[in-house]
Amino acid sequence: MAFTIHASRDSDFVQTLRLDPHAAAQKARALLRAGWDVHVTDQAGQRYWFDASDGLVPLKIDDPIW
Repeated sequence: MAFTIHASRDSDFVQTLRLDPHAAAQKARALLRAGWDVHVTDQAGQRYWFDASDGLVPLKIDDPIW
């Protein structure tokens, strides 16, 4: 499965593709620490939380991050 990391800061926007969920989580956390607004999605548009020790965790629509 492929994961897309979406990041924005000021007027900049980047998207990065990762195949490994742990690599996607690591890249997302690095961008967040660098001051970017970040979210991760899969090919179907499902959003994932990336601050978990096991990589990525699917979010539900009622999770507070939405």
